[in-house]
Amino acid sequence: MKKNIQVGVVSSLLALALGGCGGSSGEDTASDGSGGAGGDTTVSFDLMQSDFDDLIATYDPSYPATALSLIPATGGATYAGTAVYSDVETDPNLIIANPDAASRVVLDADFLNAQMSGRLYEFASSNPDVEIDGELVILDGQIVNNLFDGDIDGSLVIDGTATEYGGGELLGAFLGSQLEAVSGRIFQGTSPTQYNGVFVGER
Repeated sequence: MKKNIQVGVVSSLLALALGGCGGSSGEDTASDGSGGAGGDTTVSFDLMQSDFDDLIATYDPSYPATALSLIPATGGATYAGTAVYSDVETDPNLIIANPDAASRVVLDADFLNAQMSGRLYEFASSNPDVEIDGELVILDGQIVNNLFDGDIDGSLVIDGTATEYGGGELLGAFLGSQLEAVSGRIFQGTSPTQYNGVFVGER
């Protein structure tokens, strides 16, 4: 494999990522999911940030990582949640406090083959005048012990202009005795587009 995930490497990243609980969520102007920015999505940025804040308040730094002995050798699990992003900040606490965009995230864990896949979709900008269409996919993901990673590939159409987001990486960990959640970081890649993010999802 092209990457080696070391146990303990992610723990400090997750502590940072989860240390900024309680982002600066605005009031949801479309609590039913209608309206708001996001191009092909009807989910508003405010609603997604509120969902993110709720999840990260539950799966905070005190929430334990899944013990290695509890990672199954067969079966799978699907996690759904939210990610927040910044095209300026790299510190996860600052990303959480003042994100530029948000999206839904779905991750599929295949424990038998130690693989992770998924997608980032329904993007919305914090600027209601900016429309974002499209989705990004998680490729070549691997599960090592209670950690996982994956490559980010694809492009988004932002205000009618296609922008490449390939070359990024998603890195995270399983949480809880029932593998009830995942959380981690999204790192900018080799493309000229700058982006960093924090994600959290649950089964």
